Amino acid sequence: MPALTRLEFTPYVLPLLGAALVAIGVAAYTWRKRHVHASATSLSCLMSLVLLWLLAYSVETLSVALQAKELWETVITLSQAFVGPVWLIFALQYAGRGDLLSKRRILLVLLPGIITAALTLTNPWHHLVWRDLRIVASWPMPSAFPTPGPWFWVLAFYRYVYVLVGTTLVLIPLVGSPAWHRSQSLLVALGGLMPLVGNALHIFDMTHALAVDLGPFAFVAGGVLLALGLFTYRLLDVLPVAQQAIFESMREGVLVLDGFGRLVDINPAARRMLGIPPQLPVARIPLQSALPAPLYADLHSAAPASAEFEMGREETTRWLRPGFYPLMDGQGRSLGKLMVLYDITQERRLAALRDDLTHMMVHDLRNPLTIMHCSTELLLDEVYAGLEPRHQRLLKMIMSSNIQSLELVNRILDLQSLESGRMDIAQEDVCVADYVKQAVQQASLLAEVKQQEVCVDIPEGLPPAQSDPRLLQRILQNLIGNAVKFTPEGGRVTVSAREQGGGIQVTVADNGPGIPPELQQRLFRKFVTGEVKQRGSGLGLAFCKLAVEAHGGDIWMESQEGMGSAFHFTLPILRLETNTPVADPALTRQDVG
Repeated sequence: MPALTRLEFTPYVLPLLGAALVAIGVAAYTWRKRHVHASATSLSCLMSLVLLWLLAYSVETLSVALQAKELWETVITLSQAFVGPVWLIFALQYAGRGDLLSKRRILLVLLPGIITAALTLTNPWHHLVWRDLRIVASWPMPSAFPTPGPWFWVLAFYRYVYVLVGTTLVLIPLVGSPAWHRSQSLLVALGGLMPLVGNALHIFDMTHALAVDLGPFAFVAGGVLLALGLFTYRLLDVLPVAQQAIFESMREGVLVLDGFGRLVDINPAARRMLGIPPQLPVARIPLQSALPAPLYADLHSAAPASAEFEMGREETTRWLRPGFYPLMDGQGRSLGKLMVLYDITQERRLAALRDDLTHMMVHDLRNPLTIMHCSTELLLDEVYAGLEPRHQRLLKMIMSSNIQSLELVNRILDLQSLESGRMDIAQEDVCVADYVKQAVQQASLLAEVKQQEVCVDIPEGLPPAQSDPRLLQRILQNLIGNAVKFTPEGGRVTVSAREQGGGIQVTVADNGPGIPPELQQRLFRKFVTGEVKQRGSGLGLAFCKLAVEAHGGDIWMESQEGMGSAFHFTLPILRLETNTPVADPALTRQDVG
């Protein structure tokens, strides 16, 4: 018994003990993270096995007696028996395939290790693990080398198979994965391969001159690489896990693209929206066929159009709105971009329902308002002269309010007709100058009251434009009327027209207060009004936009606060390919404001 406990110090044990401290640190850290990541527990167990291997190897190195070395060789073999299986379990969990690890399968993975442990403990009776233990007297100290038995090679084989399979599982996600994930996976893979190489050198006696088993050192080196993954890439921290969980559970579809526009990651929501099978690897996703052609072109565009698009057919139709966002690193360098797909199907359905209800209610209102208008006109014609002055004022107020209500109803109906494409557009050769003069004359009364100067700058010989006369009249009434309304007293409004780019460009400019930037982006939407007392219905500019676009033209604005505003729109000179019927008579009503 004293021989078993006799130890002789050698400097060689110091690096072993240092490596053991590293193993303790990694094992303790990963054990603390066991509630954060499923693979933390198995990694902690793996480093605990390496720690046992190192400590047993250290004591064997210090031991002098052959029996003591044989005892610690038994402990080393027991730890080696489970290194491969535990590494495979860790790799499965790290690769996100922990669902494969049922209790029965875990038992099957551990079964070779259990058999090896049983054979190692009973080796003196059958010598299947090693036949004998020989001591080689070499520098820097006598070392024990077992003579392999038949099961020794079985142990080495299944350990290498487990480590290689586990490493392959770690490397598979590298294809098409983000750069940070590739670096993380490479560290984990190297952490598994280094011990394999180190132990192979020892088994095949390639380190005989050193009299050193590099296996435990290689495992510690692998543990250090794993630790780098833990600290540098926060492998087991809660934040990346939470970020991944959010990415996977988002209702919006997210596609991660690198600097070359290649897909490197996609979340389940985007797969569902685009009809991509969940089991299809990211690297094999045919993005060009999965996305509409304009949206695919936006992936490589510096200024994506981000237009809404439709996916699916009939009952399964979905409307999606894309958004593009730059992907930057901590130093502000571009790594790529994110394409986020917002499902606006429900929004579209609600908008359609709202428009249908509005159309129904407004349409039903027009008949009683028309009857009221006719009745009021009859009263004005027949009994107005015999009424008292206060009753005459009331009757005029009723007539004025009725006209305003009827005009508002017609504006809403006209807007909906333009939005839905149901309004017929009559294309005629029109003299823009004539319609400008008419609109200026209609706004002249308010301009005189406000002591404004309204100028018309249209050159002679301007070719006629192709337009629906009634729509053009309303467009000009809206723009000129708004300019007069929002320009302060003593201001100036200029209406000009020029031939430009194969069309006629009309500009209505003023030197008023200008339009705030936050209002400019939504000025052409329905029910958006300026910040003045004389607000309109908020439908005039929305109507102008739809009417101009129905002619194939464009409308835009330029404004600076304190410098005035300018509204521009274009009309074609050449006839459109398709001449459409005459416009709806309801469009003859004025819509200023």
